[in-house]
This record gives sequence, C-alpha cells and structure tokens, in this order.
Amino acid sequence: LDLEEHRAGHDLLLELHLSGFIQYDHSSAESREHVRVPASVWQDELERLGAAFGFALSIPLPISAGARRDAATYLQNARRLLHDGEFDKAIGSARQAMERILAVADWPQISKNDDLHQRSQAQRWRAIYKAVFDQASGAEHADEVTKDFSYSRGEAEALIGIVASLLRTVPASSV
Repeated sequence: LDLEEHRAGHDLLLELHLSGFIQYDHSSAESREHVRVPASVWQDELERLGAAFGFALSIPLPISAGARRDAATYLQNARRLLHDGEFDKAIGSARQAMERILAVADWPQISKNDDLHQRSQAQRWRAIYKAVFDQASGAEHADEVTKDFSYSRGEAEALIGIVASLLRTVPASSV
C-alpha cells in the first residue's frame, strides 16, 4: 500500500542496493540498480494478488489543535486497536472520532420523515454519518438490543474507513 500510495498512478520506480562479499579473500562488491515497473504492469500484478481491493486513505498529520486533531488521534488509536485484534474497542475509538467530527461539521439536521429524494447534499452526508454512528454505537453499549453485538475485523475496518472518509469530507477550515 505504501508503494501504491507513493506511485500515485505512475510507473513504479525501485532502487535496489546490492552488496556481497567472498568469505575466503574478503573481497566485496556493491551495486545500485534502478528498476522501472510500468504502471500497466504494476496494475496487472496488483489485480493478480486476489479479489481484495485496498487503498490507502491518508489523514494528514499533524493537524493543528481542535476537533479535527482529536478525531485524527481517535482514528490512530482505532487503527492500533484494530491491529491488536480489539475490534469492538477499535470501533468505539472510531465512534469517539465521529463525535468530534459532528461537533464541527456543517450538516443540517435530518428527520426520518424527510423525503429522501429531496435531501440536500449536506443532509445526505448527515444521513451517512447517522447510519455509521448508529452501527458503531453497538460496540460500546450493552443494552438489550446491542448487548450481543460482536464485530468482525472486516466490519471494524469498514467502520474505521468510513469515519476516516467522513473526517476528510469536513473542510479543514471548519474544524
């Protein structure tokens, strides 16, 4: 993913540093080789890796103080918890990031009685936010409905990815 992010759709450029030595006479040699993998070849290789699709979503850090920075910090914690196999806790941390996002987002209120086809773009972002927040809330609550909720790695990855995407939709100037 790191190679793909830095490739930015262009050819993949690799620099290989080779060094070796012959043990019996202590002679050595070094070489530096450059390899260019055309973008089309690289894309074919990525597709052959399997049916999985992935992309890197960058959250620029450091972010200045405020809710945007707090949200990014919660997302970093969510990623750490995800890698530790703590899926419910990872979702809980992503949910805390959502609270910071909503505090500064300029999304109008919505109602279940709204005509869905008449919602503005901002109202539709609010609806996405609300659906994700409701889903993520199950990871931290133990009420009658949510007490048996258990999230998989895939579900945690999806929710964390959505929250990171929502953070990117909120203009930096408003957070």
